[in-house]
Amino acid sequence: PQDPRVSPDGRQVTFTLRTVNRDTRKSVTHLWTGAPGTPARAITSGPFKDFSPRYSADGKWLAFITTRQAPGDDPSPRERQQLAVMPAAGGEIRVLTREDASIADPAWTPSGHLVFAMRRNDPPMQGDKSPAAIRVTRLTYKANGTGYLPQDRWHLYSIDPEDGSPPRPLTEGDHDDQHPLVSPD
Repeated sequence: PQDPRVSPDGRQVTFTLRTVNRDTRKSVTHLWTGAPGTPARAITSGPFKDFSPRYSADGKWLAFITTRQAPGDDPSPRERQQLAVMPAAGGEIRVLTREDASIADPAWTPSGHLVFAMRRNDPPMQGDKSPAAIRVTRLTYKANGTGYLPQDRWHLYSIDPEDGSPPRPLTEGDHDDQHPLVSPD
């Protein structure tokens, strides 16, 4: 288990559990929830990666990052991360974003909005997958296990899970903004 989160009332915990599908030999990550004295149960399933669960202030909703796509989206040739919400007890999952991006660090505001970090992916290369040259314009340009980093930077965005509007940028510039902390007031 990873990234355990205790509900605001302290009665249950939600966490991420990674397993390997023996048939496809691919890893999947699901959200599990449990309470003292009861066995934990999976609240997400399927061939997806669901992670970074965060409870809303009232404990009724969970926000998380997923590799699911919103209904009606064209299948992507590469795995894309999206922001999603679902009832904390389990139920229908609503994918809130439709971005070709990496998403991280969801956090609820007291007003029920979500703040998160997002970095848009570079467009896929055509033809040969290995470029002849890469122009490096910043000190941190490569990461172990990731390779060359996208040209876009991490910035903070806000989204209202109720109205279906696209993410609204909160920061911009030639620097990275991540790990939002929201004041309780």
